[in-house]
Amino acid sequence: PPVAPATTDLAPLPPRPREDEAAVRIMGEAVAVPPAPIPRTVPRIDEPMVKPMADARKTTLVKYPDGWSLVNRQGRLIRSKGQSFFLFDSDDTPIQLIANRQRETMEDLSQMGRRSIKFRISGLVTEYRGKNHLLLQMVLVERSRVGQ
Repeated sequence: PPVAPATTDLAPLPPRPREDEAAVRIMGEAVAVPPAPIPRTVPRIDEPMVKPMADARKTTLVKYPDGWSLVNRQGRLIRSKGQSFFLFDSDDTPIQLIANRQRETMEDLSQMGRRSIKFRISGLVTEYRGKNHLLLQMVLVERSRVGQ
């Protein structure tokens, strides 16, 4: 079968409309400018955060934000109103402990808080209804305090 000869004469493309040029220029400028950084504020440990409750008239002090990690903190297990709390040596603000195996170990060793045993703990802070709770992830007994 015969092959048609190749043509090198191509018709020029029509010029772009002016709106396209303006759009390309504007998009190029928008892409060239980096977005402004979002400021991230992290509360200081020694400053409580004020969080509104469901009732806008009430506020409560929350010491740590949700998701905060506490690492190698010393203190004791205390009981109040049937709940277990961790009382830090460096602070007199107790934090309620979430039930898990580490809390059970602390309760057993301290006889539900009746023995004054010093622990070193690490855990994850949660916030629920304006109060902090602590999910223990590590519990160590400070040996110098066992038996006191």
